[in-house]
Amino acid sequence: MAWWLPCVIYGQNKTRLEHLERQGYPHPEGGEACGGDCFTHGALTVCCGLGCLVQMAGRERVRHRYRIEGGGCGDFCCSWCCAPCALTQESRELELEEKSMMPTHMKA
Repeated sequence: MAWWLPCVIYGQNKTRLEHLERQGYPHPEGGEACGGDCFTHGALTVCCGLGCLVQMAGRERVRHRYRIEGGGCGDFCCSWCCAPCALTQESRELELEEKSMMPTHMKA
């Protein structure tokens, strides 16, 4: 999905992260895939190839939340050179936190 529709994964990641930050527990629906964030990323990508700009800001937030080393230059390079890989990394970091909050019998 991240390869063909990165805007969808970006939207899900962003809403999942915002929900964790505000509510302190996972988004009940796994994030909003086709909302304003998805549209913004998609429009920037299609119109001028700059979806990586909004994506790198999300990557920075994930790095700070999970205390992952790096900086803005690395975030930009990852988001620019391999957006699907960067989005998948972010999604997996969010998933690890979300799974850690689930009751033991619900973890899969």
